[in-house]
Amino acid sequence: MEYVTSKSNLIQVLDPVMGDDRELYVAPDVVPIYKSIIPYADIILPNQSEAEWLTDCTIDSLDSVALCLKELHRRYHVSHVVISSLRLDSHPDKILCCGSTATSSFQPRTFLIEAPYIRGTFVGTGDLFAALLLVWLHNNVDRLVPEDSVCGPDLPLARALERVVGTMQEVLRKSKEAMDRQLKEDGDLTGLPDREKLVKLMRAAELRLVQSQTSILTPRVDIKAVPFSTPCVTFRSSLN
Repeated sequence: MEYVTSKSNLIQVLDPVMGDDRELYVAPDVVPIYKSIIPYADIILPNQSEAEWLTDCTIDSLDSVALCLKELHRRYHVSHVVISSLRLDSHPDKILCCGSTATSSFQPRTFLIEAPYIRGTFVGTGDLFAALLLVWLHNNVDRLVPEDSVCGPDLPLARALERVVGTMQEVLRKSKEAMDRQLKEDGDLTGLPDREKLVKLMRAAELRLVQSQTSILTPRVDIKAVPFSTPCVTFRSSLN
């Protein structure tokens, strides 16, 4: 659980870390524990597999994503949902970030951010994603749930995630370039003991945050959120 404080509010963000690629990293009895505490969170950040485990849905299309977001709002009465990383056959070579802020009747207001998929196994992407989101929501604590007429892509949550995705893309590009250079420098690892091989691979996979300071502080927003499910009235919100 991560927190942002302001003079009048506390945002509680829950990243239900359970696994990925439909493989649990934790004991099966951890899943119902997460289900029991989600109603206390303001924002949840499951990945594709975690969203499926929390809803008993199968996510294989944008329609199924919309149904999953609706079920997360309905079942847990959580106001904000972000499925942080999605891969769909309909969007090859892309990674999707889908989100929703519920209306007053807990109906979803969905949006989608589609970014190029940067191949590689990186260390710490989930932590960076959550931290960046909290930073960009901090100045909007008092207006995270606007009136029901506000469209999904115009929600403060969507505006914040545009910046998050902008930073993530730049960090991953720099990290991928550095990782490839490091692995080339290390040469053939097949003859090394497993422990030494793992150390080298983990070192190469570290996110290059220091080298990405500019994009962390002032991210470029080249990719915009778009609606993909429920229609709504367009309303332009501001994000400080």
